[in-house]
Order: sequence, then structure tokens, then C-alpha cells
Amino acid sequence: MKGDDNTIIFFEGEFSDALKHAKKMGKPVFIDFYADWCAPCKLMEKNAFSHPDVYSHINNNFVAVRVNVDYFSGMDIAERFHVKTYPTLIILDKRGKEKSRITGGQTAKKLLSFVIPYHK
Repeated sequence: MKGDDNTIIFFEGEFSDALKHAKKMGKPVFIDFYADWCAPCKLMEKNAFSHPDVYSHINNNFVAVRVNVDYFSGMDIAERFHVKTYPTLIILDKRGKEKSRITGGQTAKKLLSFVIPYHK
């Protein structure tokens, strides 16, 4: 996992390993589908992901995964989940079943209201 004390800590490694880790930990998965060229993605990272309430809640209650769709592996995962818009945020239960999704850049307040119902 990587990150610092002021942002979401995203799982490092293969997507399948993140799903296994979530199942083992009994936590849902928070997925951020993004692209390097995506302006709303960058704004959300700067303004929402760095908000203390957001990153502390996600870090404590989810296995967080970033999927960069600029790479083939990311495109494959995006295709699997039928993601066509960036950013797209998806929550999976600990078994990998999709529970909810939201598209477009989110404020910290909207992001919190999206994730809070899905932690354990």
C-alpha cells in the first residue's frame, strides 16, 4: 500500500490480490477508476482524497484500489466493470460483488456520503 498520512492509502499490487486481501480482512473495496489526463480526477484527488474525514474513513474501513485506465491492465478491469466515464468510483463488498458506483468528480462531502453506508 502506498500513500502518506494525508491521503487515501491505495493497495499496491495486482487487482486480484487486492480482492483477496479485502476478503481476508473482511472489508469492502473502494475502487477509483481514473486516467492521468482526467482533469476531474486530478481535482478530486487534490480536494476530496486529501480531506481528513475522507481519507481516514476510507483507510480505516476499505481496501482502496486505484485503476489507471491509461494502461492495458487498467483497461481490462474497467471493461470488466463496464466503466466508460472517469472518474468512476465503485464499492465492492468483501466478496467482490458491486454494491454501488458514482461517476464524475466528487467533493469531500459527496464522497463521504457515498462511502459511509458501505463500511462494515
